[in-house]
Amino acid sequence: MDIPANNVSVIEDENGLRTQRLFAAFITDFRDAKDETIYADAAAELVNPERNTLFVQFPDIHSHSASLASSLELNFCKYDLARKNCRIMFAIFPKPTQIDLSTRKR
Repeated sequence: MDIPANNVSVIEDENGLRTQRLFAAFITDFRDAKDETIYADAAAELVNPERNTLFVQFPDIHSHSASLASSLELNFCKYDLARKNCRIMFAIFPKPTQIDLSTRKR
């Protein structure tokens, strides 16, 4: 726990941070039966203006990490998943200005 100069304590959500790390690992590392990284490729497409949603299958999450699946199930109302996972996407993938969209497959 850090105590800033204005004497207001800041408490980090350790479980939330751990869930973010596990979800980021899931997005980048999960492979399907054909050994393809389906979610990483789909997440990379979110830089396109017409894309704003990434659908994931919960059984895939569970098969990748039972700990992540359990955390999402038990604490789903605690997380603002859209906001937290948006931060994850910005951490995993470069800014849209750093990606040459002309070379991306459609």
